[in-house]
Amino acid sequence: MSSSGSSNSRSSSSSRPPRGGSKPGASSSRPQRGGKGRSSTPGRPSGTGKPQSRDSRPDRGTRPPAASRAPAKDPVSPEDFRDGLGDIDVRVLPRDVVADLEILSAGTRARVERWLAATRLSLEEDPEQAYEYAKEAGRIGGRSSVVREAVGIAAYHAGHFGEARKELQAARRIGGRDDLIPLLADCERAMGNPRKAVELANTPQAKSLRGETQAELLLVTAGARLDLDQTNAAVGLLRGPCSNTPANAPWAARIYYGYAEALLANGDADDARDWFLKAASADSQGTTDASDRIAELDADEDLNH
Repeated sequence: MSSSGSSNSRSSSSSRPPRGGSKPGASSSRPQRGGKGRSSTPGRPSGTGKPQSRDSRPDRGTRPPAASRAPAKDPVSPEDFRDGLGDIDVRVLPRDVVADLEILSAGTRARVERWLAATRLSLEEDPEQAYEYAKEAGRIGGRSSVVREAVGIAAYHAGHFGEARKELQAARRIGGRDDLIPLLADCERAMGNPRKAVELANTPQAKSLRGETQAELLLVTAGARLDLDQTNAAVGLLRGPCSNTPANAPWAARIYYGYAEALLANGDADDARDWFLKAASADSQGTTDASDRIAELDADEDLNH
């Protein structure tokens, strides 16, 4: 996920994040609405995704890893390479993640970096394996907020939402990380607690979020409203933010898409199609399936005539 208005916001990727009217993490023969991977809108950090989610982190799913990192660490002892990870490249970890690990001893830090790198590199292709790697990092480096966040995000991508919530709550407590609120709210949605997701979104800390993190929370909250069959509320929640979001904003495609889903759920297919078109136009990265949704709506229209 990305930055919030909080002083504790970090660089992120999202999972992101990252979720449509369908429940977050719900298994289906069809990919969830809203795009590739887990993210769909309304409701994904990812996103979300796509939970978007700091890039230890293991990755909230969308941004490429940083190309460089801090200077070389202390030499790694032979026992550190008995983890089965081979000659893994820890340079995939962003500098701010490496800096957060400074609270750990040199030996522990070297091992945690390897597990986090493995988590990041495997998250998209094999989220369950990524979760196992993250748990190893958490086992020896759980004092670090970035490690707890990595475990939580990997659990989230693997569909272990109770564990994800626990680890993300710990990361938020240790690091003062209000930018994790969208993911926490989405975990509540995934666990069948949409009212708790809405309550979390209405806290003062949530109200202070800005930018992409705020957009992600709006999407999660709108998704929770749809879960509660409160379609008017979902539409009303996204109408203003969509109108005020320029098409070149990084989150524009996803929030336009979420608004289109809400409109469609509320019975307004014509306006929904317009916003799917805007989402497709803004989606230069191919993070949504807006074009497919337009084709579906057009096909339905043809059948009705």
